[in-house]
Amino acid sequence: MEIRLPFVPPNDNRVAMEQALRKGGNKDYTIVLLPKANHLSIEAQTGSWKEVFQMRRFVPGYHDTIINWIRKRVSSKK
Repeated sequence: MEIRLPFVPPNDNRVAMEQALRKGGNKDYTIVLLPKANHLSIEAQTGSWKEVFQMRRFVPGYHDTIINWIRKRVSSKK
């Protein structure tokens, strides 16, 4: 049996996320589309569940993007 989940184009998903964030009153957010990232931020070619066992790493830039976003908002001074 093959499990198929609906594919959501990244830009459509971005628009929906941004609308939800605005509706919820969130003002401090950044949406970044990383090439070849699936919904788990793992590097993927198609995003299909068929390739899940071949996925090996987060997409390049994922961790740096998160770290830089946090550093801009958190002070390490004591």
